[in-house]
Amino acid sequence: MKTAILYSLVILSFVLLAGRPALAGSAISMMAGMVMNLNHHPDELEKKDLQKIIDDKATPESERVLATALMNMNHKVGDADKAKLEMMMDDKSASAGAKELADILMNINHKPSDDAKARLKKLME
Repeated sequence: MKTAILYSLVILSFVLLAGRPALAGSAISMMAGMVMNLNHHPDELEKKDLQKIIDDKATPESERVLATALMNMNHKVGDADKAKLEMMMDDKSASAGAKELADILMNINHKPSDDAKARLKKLME
C-alpha cells in the first residue's frame, strides 16, 4: 500500500512538472545557453521555448522580461526592452542571475563577446 502511494506521488510530480518549460532557476540557465550561441537573433525553436517561459504563470516577472527581450532581439535589444531590463535590474526581488543576464543582453551587438561568453558559462552552471 505504501509503495503504491509513493509510486502515485512520484508519477503525479512528473505529470505536474512535465508541462513546465523551465524549473525554478533553470530558465536563466536555458536563456544563457541561447545567448551563448546567439547569432543576431534567437531561432524559431528558441522563440517557442522563450514563449513558454513568458506564458508560464509561475515564471518570475524578471525572467519574463528577460525572455521577452531575448525573443524580440534582432542584432541587439530594442529600446523598449532595454528600458524594461534596466528597470528589472533595479528591482530588489530580481535574482543576481537575472540581473547578470540582463546586463549581458543590453550590451550584445549581433553576438556575445568573449567576456560575455565567460559570464554566460557561469550562468549555465
